[in-house]
Amino acid sequence: MDLNAVPLSLDEFNRFKLGDEKVFKKIFDFYRPLMHQKVRRVCPSYLDVEEIMQEIFVQLFLKRNSIPTAEAIFPFLFLVAKRMAITLFRKELSRQKYQVSQLAEWDELSNELERQIAHKDLDKILRSIVSNLPPQQQLVF
Repeated sequence: MDLNAVPLSLDEFNRFKLGDEKVFKKIFDFYRPLMHQKVRRVCPSYLDVEEIMQEIFVQLFLKRNSIPTAEAIFPFLFLVAKRMAITLFRKELSRQKYQVSQLAEWDELSNELERQIAHKDLDKILRSIVSNLPPQQQLVF
C-alpha cells in the first residue's frame, strides 16, 4: 500500500474537510487495514486495538480542518495511534503498580488479622491455665 497515493482528489479532500461522510468513509476504508496492522503490533489486546482504532478515526474527523493536505492524513493517523498506544501503556503500568501495592497491603492486613487471632487464642489458653493455679499463684499472674 503506497501511502503517498492517497485516493483523494483535491475536490474530495475539500469535501472531507467540510465533513462529507462519503469521503470520510473512503479514507476510513483506505487506512483502516494499515492502521489496524500497525496498532496490532504494539497492542496485544483485541479490545485495546479496537479502542485505539476508534479513537484514531474520531480524532481524524474532529480535527480534519487542521490537516493541510491529503498526504498529511497518514502522518496524522500514525501520530494519534502512537499517542494512544503510549497512553494505554501508561494506564496499564499504573494499573499494575496499583495491583502490586494493593496485594502488599492485603498481605499486611491478612498477617495482622492472623496475629490478632493467634493472640486471642494464646490469651484464652493462658487464662485457662492460670485459672487452674492455686489462688496465691493466680495473684502473681
